[in-house]
Amino acid sequence: MKDYSTQASKHRNSSARRPNAVVAIVLSMITVGAFVAALVWLDQNDQNQPLEIPTAAPDSLPRSASELTDSKIQFPNIAIHDLPQAPQKFYTFPGLLKEDELITDTQAGEAQDKSIGKELTSKLVQTGSFKSLEAAENTRIALLFLDLKARVIPPSKSNGGWYRVVIGPFQAVRDMRATIDVLVKNGHNAQQVPE
Repeated sequence: MKDYSTQASKHRNSSARRPNAVVAIVLSMITVGAFVAALVWLDQNDQNQPLEIPTAAPDSLPRSASELTDSKIQFPNIAIHDLPQAPQKFYTFPGLLKEDELITDTQAGEAQDKSIGKELTSKLVQTGSFKSLEAAENTRIALLFLDLKARVIPPSKSNGGWYRVVIGPFQAVRDMRATIDVLVKNGHNAQQVPE
């Protein structure tokens, strides 16, 4: 049996690849040279143009809106009466805080919070009622994955023999509403019920 693998290398034209490599090297050198020449040209043009920075003495600047309208500032081609006038009452944020301080009655708010808190202690959010304890426990565990602490209320004569899965009581209305939102977004029923 004859080995043709060594004969194939003899017949390959190795000179065909060399011009491609030479052309690539020459083109990359031309590209790098053009880039360097462009950078040098930009640097020389920037040095030829002087940079003018306007400066003003801090004492000559107006300090308020009234000083701005009263000062004799000269603008080329603009008359002083063509400039927009500053408002008569010039506002600053710290001044607004001091002048427009809002005084609230905290006792009324605390009384309202206490009355809502008393009402919330008797409110629960029921997510389901089941005939079997196993189904109620499965729902309670699913709610634990949503970071909601639910509990199962055992059946009694008053609730018709159903296991109820409830969350609560809540300390604030926003907590109860946030819990209801989480339940609804995750496909659970949510109903406010008395304890």
